[in-house]
Amino acid sequence: MTVKKKELKTKELAFTKEQIVNSRKFRRFQDLLKGNLNDETLYRISGVEAMIEEIMKGEVK
Repeated sequence: MTVKKKELKTKELAFTKEQIVNSRKFRRFQDLLKGNLNDETLYRISGVEAMIEEIMKGEVK
């Protein structure tokens, strides 16, 4: 799901927390992403989508 900046060697694009939070695709989840993404990590879209899905399926207390 997450990749450190130095470890990124694949052709799949990765984005910073700021890029993901400010994207149109994830606008609905800005608050959720701001609290769950790390500033120092690059994220792939598929990983972010999986993380959102996992969080949204969680129980509400």
